[in-house]
Amino acid sequence: MAANAQHNILWADDEIDLLKPHLMFLKNKGYNVTTANNGSDALEMASAQPFDLIILDENMPGLTGLETLTRIKQSLPHVPVIMITKSEEENIMDQAVGNKIADYLIKPVNPNQILIAIKKILHSDRLVADQATRDYREDFANISHLINSASTIEDWYDLYGKLVYRELELASTDTNMDEMLDMQKIEANSEFNKWVRRNYETWVTTDNHPLMSPEVLPRKVFPLLDKGEKVFFILIDNFRLDQWRTVMPLLSDMFTIEEELYTSILPTATQYARNAIFSGLMPVGIEKMFPDLWVDEDSEEGKNLNESPLIATLFDRYRRHCRFSYNKINDSAAGEKHHQRVQPPRGQRPQRHRAQLRRHAVARAHGVEDDTRARIDQRRLPLADRVVVPPFVGARTVQDHRRQGLQDCAHDRPRHHTRRQPHQDCRRPQHQHQPAL
Repeated sequence: MAANAQHNILWADDEIDLLKPHLMFLKNKGYNVTTANNGSDALEMASAQPFDLIILDENMPGLTGLETLTRIKQSLPHVPVIMITKSEEENIMDQAVGNKIADYLIKPVNPNQILIAIKKILHSDRLVADQATRDYREDFANISHLINSASTIEDWYDLYGKLVYRELELASTDTNMDEMLDMQKIEANSEFNKWVRRNYETWVTTDNHPLMSPEVLPRKVFPLLDKGEKVFFILIDNFRLDQWRTVMPLLSDMFTIEEELYTSILPTATQYARNAIFSGLMPVGIEKMFPDLWVDEDSEEGKNLNESPLIATLFDRYRRHCRFSYNKINDSAAGEKHHQRVQPPRGQRPQRHRAQLRRHAVARAHGVEDDTRARIDQRRLPLADRVVVPPFVGARTVQDHRRQGLQDCAHDRPRHHTRRQPHQDCRRPQHQHQPAL
């Protein structure tokens, strides 16, 4: 194969003469294989010419395979190495893996095993791209059908997940498939906006609606507090689902992750959608009940300075007299400052987080707001913002936040009230009525 002809492989084995069938097989597949009878010769050859892959037998006279591997990694750390051995001893496997080998095979091996290992190392990117392209071609008609037949919010959640999955899969391909996907996203965007226009009034005037912004804290955080759990509620503004899926692997070692979508209210601007999350109220409710915390559209005052007092009002209405802290991170400097404040003392190892991590995606409907906001994102299905909910730590009381008011929101400074109240104080009193939203 022409694609394989450019790949040079070095194979070192003291019984290389017995491997002629394997060598002929690889040659017929288009690989150029150079052989060596021992580790010393292999090192000399590897330093004299470039190789794309090195195959080492572990049990060779003179320099063993492991010793040869160590020297190769010192001088050629970028070259992948396959280790082949007769031994199944665990310590040999551990040493080989510790030296970052690309694959580990146990004799006897047949030519196809070698070929599979080579393809996995040298051609995985191309094979993954080819498979992603084939899969999207096969799924194209199914996605089109979902766009035209989606009739519930769950259908749209499912469709958005499929589009994001295909987008990430095609990101590494060099084909025109991404252009086809963009066209489907534009079509999905248009149909989703029409669907929201037909249903939004029912959502905000009846109980027949999906999980929406004002219900996120009462329905997803308060039940955890009722169990006596510590909770961090992290809201990342304008955080798309494809971005979350990219970040998620970084968190999977520390958290058990569950995903759940919710639907944003409209407009999706800060003083409406985000303040609805923090207050547990629709914007008209915030303006009516807490006029001092409501900022009109035309006001020059910052639209997101009242988030901490709004959280305090939510806790008050639900009779939760627990302590909580509020921190806003607007830039990298604020992020570093917060990191310094919460990191464990020097010499103390951070504990592994055992809490669950929930992520709530917001379904946004750009173009369904008012005429001045009517914009349709032509590149992405309008589902954005992410709310990540693992454990909420208490540090300040509701009364603290009310007294502090806007000053507490405008300045991100170290908190002095650090004594934690017992977890049961955050639970809903059993004798009091839970207010409806």
